[in-house]
Amino acid sequence: MPRPPPGVWAGVWLTVPPTEHGLSFLDAEYAVLARYRLGLPLLPGGGVCGRGARRGGRSVAWYDPGGEHAHSCVRNSGTWTRRHNHLRSQLAALLRWLGFEAQEEQVDSRLRHRPDVRARGFDIPLTHFEVYVPHPARHRTPAEHERWGRDPSAFIEGAWQHRLDTDYAGGPPADAPFALIPAAVSSYGAWHPEFARWWRAAVRAAAERAGPSASQPGLLWRSVGLLAVTLQRQTYQVLAGCAPARAAQEAGRLGRPLSEVPEYWRAAPEAALDWGAAEFDLPPPRRAEAREGADDLGASSRGHLRAAGLRL
Repeated sequence: MPRPPPGVWAGVWLTVPPTEHGLSFLDAEYAVLARYRLGLPLLPGGGVCGRGARRGGRSVAWYDPGGEHAHSCVRNSGTWTRRHNHLRSQLAALLRWLGFEAQEEQVDSRLRHRPDVRARGFDIPLTHFEVYVPHPARHRTPAEHERWGRDPSAFIEGAWQHRLDTDYAGGPPADAPFALIPAAVSSYGAWHPEFARWWRAAVRAAAERAGPSASQPGLLWRSVGLLAVTLQRQTYQVLAGCAPARAAQEAGRLGRPLSEVPEYWRAAPEAALDWGAAEFDLPPPRRAEAREGADDLGASSRGHLRAAGLRL
């Protein structure tokens, strides 16, 4: 099945170092997720679905080599729900960490559907978030898949518009004194551009309020990284939910925290620094000769690819 191209923050989980539990993967999780990201087979040859309906004592559903079946098997819906709930709770927790007042599952009479999280704080208007994790369905036509792949954000924007029309009658009233933001992310990790814009503004406001000692890039990397890793760890559970054999599930250990001494971060290649700046829309990075010997608070963003063990 064709995949939409990588979109906003789709690869963040590959670039954050495991400095805390929420940014870590088990060995099996990382191995499966990396293969899934690259489009490599998770189960060569495939196999019968571990949750499939049975006829004559045998499963009639087939787990394809790439694991796409797990995203459409109705008997695996519990893992989709848990993924949504974990992401919703992580979003609310991070909003509080940034300094917002945030509550989950709050009804607003002006909205047709109950949003997942409500946030208020700083000079940002009252905001409702709808958490949504769609997956490109296998039964869709080639024309639909082609449309989803026309640009990095086409799929998630199209999926959100469908959700908006279906659940929110097109959206909030034009004069609503609040915003409805799509905390929408594809199962492949690409976030809706509107959510990314809102989150950058929220992090900027939090950093300004915290004073000169706050690192805006650091706040952005940690918060987005936690959301990305939460999504990926739960996507692993989705993929494993229908797997014929789950012997390796949850094997291994979580990555151990890494050193954050400046010398370590400055060891990152220039290409990683450029990639990180472009991914997060940060100011142009300083070159190596300009930062030699500098103890720079923004340096953490330069070591993430190196910390993940990637070589460019």
